[in-house]
Amino acid sequence: MRHPGESVAVTAANGPGQALAPDWRAVAEQRLKRLVELEHDHSVMKDRLAMLQGEHQELLLASDARLQQIHALQRRCRDLEWGLHQAVAQQHHIETSFLQSRSWRVTRPLRALSPRSGGLRGVVKRVLRGLIRVPGMRWLARQLLRPLPRLHARLRFALYPPRRD
Repeated sequence: MRHPGESVAVTAANGPGQALAPDWRAVAEQRLKRLVELEHDHSVMKDRLAMLQGEHQELLLASDARLQQIHALQRRCRDLEWGLHQAVAQQHHIETSFLQSRSWRVTRPLRALSPRSGGLRGVVKRVLRGLIRVPGMRWLARQLLRPLPRLHARLRFALYPPRRD
């Protein structure tokens, strides 16, 4: 059986009219040469396969390690979410109990007058602004403050400070 590309060497027979006989020695050398090439290719492919299998094993190990890291991070994330949920619930409970306490309800008017909320001046400003919005009260305030221009100017400045742009 011949392989593609393999040629058979033919030698002439002893006499005229006789068929040409193949040179078996040349055929054997060609087949031996082809066999050596195939064995070399097989060896190269075998080495390449071993290298690829080694790389595959390394990638599998790295993949497994990353999967373990991902699972650990997911567990940590769930734990943190649970802790956050617990902290929010506890904060809500403390805030609710704090706002419903008797001391907080009793001191509410004092907190409204504190400097943080504008103090007594803030309360007076809010009351005066509310009164001035009523049309009849605005007219009355003008009538009362007309003889006192300095007081009128101070109240106007206090109630409506100039804009700083």
